[in-house]
Amino acid sequence: MNKNIIKITFISLLLIITFSRKGYAQATTDFVFVESTVEDVHTLEQQFANNSNVYFNSNPKPALYVFGQICDNRMVDQLFIYVPTEPGVIKFGSGDITLSTIDDYANELAFLAEHVSGSIIFRSADVFSGSAGESLKEKLESLSGLSIMMEENPQPFSN
Repeated sequence: MNKNIIKITFISLLLIITFSRKGYAQATTDFVFVESTVEDVHTLEQQFANNSNVYFNSNPKPALYVFGQICDNRMVDQLFIYVPTEPGVIKFGSGDITLSTIDDYANELAFLAEHVSGSIIFRSADVFSGSAGESLKEKLESLSGLSIMMEENPQPFSN
């Protein structure tokens, strides 16, 4: 009888610790955030049809805020962001993120970072190229505390 009470107490304690952690969230390996202004949005809609880990954004609120709200109840390993870019510029429909505007998004990046355990990967061939791109990448990593990358042809959900 005492052994059963100890087992039940131990299991209960583990469950309490697990569920009481700040930010306890449903684990997800990858999440894809697609800005509605990407050139191939219709192809991506077909590619990711019915995938609950893909969000097509047309919300006029700042995109980083929107994503933070979407991921508020989950933990994402890799966050893939499909958005138009150019060297040193991330072109969300709600406004461009550049080195001169990035500080305006510090709170959103900090909130976002609470829900990403791995990396943020921008689908881009050029966003972090040149001095402006390199500086933007450094600032994004500094504000988020995450590894930030660009890949021209990322492969979400390939694990």
